[in-house]
Amino acid sequence: MRGTVLKANPGQAPATLNAAQLDAVHHLRGPCLVLAGAGSGKTRIIVHKIARLLEAGYAPAQIAAITFTNKAAAEMRERAKSLVGARAAAPLAISTFHSLGVRMLRGDGERLGLKKNFSILDSDDVLGVLKDAGGTTDNALARRWQWTIGAWKNRGLDASGAAAELVSGAALPTGMSAADALVAARLMQRYEERLSAYQAVDFDDLIVLPAKLLARDAEVRDAWRARLRYVLVDEYQDTNGIQYELMKLIAGEAGLFTAVGDDDQSIYGWRGATVDNLKRLPADYPALRVIALEQNYRSTGSILAAANAVIAHNPKLYEKKLWSELGSGEPVRIVECDNEVHEADRAVGQIPQHRRKRFLQMKNQSVVVGRVNVFNGCVGTCFSAAQFTAKERIERPLDVARSQELPVVEVDPMMQMENIGLLIGHFPTVSQPRLEVEVVVPSDQRIEEQFVDSLRLRIHADPRVKIRRTALNDHHQRVGIGFAGTAGVQEQETE
Repeated sequence: MRGTVLKANPGQAPATLNAAQLDAVHHLRGPCLVLAGAGSGKTRIIVHKIARLLEAGYAPAQIAAITFTNKAAAEMRERAKSLVGARAAAPLAISTFHSLGVRMLRGDGERLGLKKNFSILDSDDVLGVLKDAGGTTDNALARRWQWTIGAWKNRGLDASGAAAELVSGAALPTGMSAADALVAARLMQRYEERLSAYQAVDFDDLIVLPAKLLARDAEVRDAWRARLRYVLVDEYQDTNGIQYELMKLIAGEAGLFTAVGDDDQSIYGWRGATVDNLKRLPADYPALRVIALEQNYRSTGSILAAANAVIAHNPKLYEKKLWSELGSGEPVRIVECDNEVHEADRAVGQIPQHRRKRFLQMKNQSVVVGRVNVFNGCVGTCFSAAQFTAKERIERPLDVARSQELPVVEVDPMMQMENIGLLIGHFPTVSQPRLEVEVVVPSDQRIEEQFVDSLRLRIHADPRVKIRRTALNDHHQRVGIGFAGTAGVQEQETE
């Protein structure tokens, strides 16, 4: 493997980085954009750059590494800890944008009129405030308001800004008429007033208000720039407009930041993410250094050739071409399937062939991975139909059920009922009497009964069926059905 050795510190084993990775790690004197193709080691770059910044004299608390989920932040912290040691890793400001926003508002929110013990509203809380402000009991209408107001906030607009934009003839929010959009803008004003009176913020405010604070207050802005001298941003292609502004306000004119992302992996436009942030970087920071990570450590050459052919049709901001040292591998095959059940059946059907070809034992050596739970459920169905043993079934998140060797299907309550029925109807209910089907649904009698009735119909009203309901919180409950014989299985909440 081509590469160079970087020592994080004398107490750690050296880690091998390729030339492009090493270039990205050692670029400290100005703004840097790392175009990290899939499987090219982007998280590795971030943790090694943290080590390099420490070597360069930065204090751990002066380094901010920002990502999008608490899970990703926890993983990054663990990897940094293994590289630089627990003592150096502990003060690092590794967090999500929202967690950083909370920290900033708890420290300096009083300058915006927020008390230190302000409340943070979750989605259901926001829905209640909007219904009250709008004088409605219609959940669907309130959700549309919530989505529209959130989209405006993520672009840095307050109520007056949203109204001005609508009057100017700008594009309307998705799915709204001009009249509906104006109503939403007026409602946003009342919503903002209520949040101020309640001393509360919503999740969007955790980005919007810190950006507003730093933009208005030079003293606070300078203090945070001194506190966080270097900023690393993971999954940069998923940032929205206001997140970009917050990053820029912290990094300052010197642009002491590294943004790691890939325009070909931008999939969150529906929630406000914009690849325009990649375009803005060279305009706002003319000295921007762009480094492409093109070596893939995950896939073989034939897979990458297919991927390169697909993404070649994407509008390009920066050119890159993935390559690998793992050899060409097996050719990519295109398999046409009728639906998700047929797709799962084809996937499961390949396992015996591979077993015979490669002399593998089935147990713990065959894995089927699906991107969404409905596909995984279909795979579980096909495993049952193929008469594999319970331990050979696809791995499922419900550990308790797995320990009892029960086939489990988890379904999304937002799926159409006929799709749920299609999935469930393929289970051999007579030969497999310990079937469990569980779903979390809103505590709404109509939805609940519709779901349960659909399940009853699909399993032919089998007299052994038992219906269970378990309250999860004030708004949701778990509705489960199972055949007699599963009463001893304890329910376990999953992430």
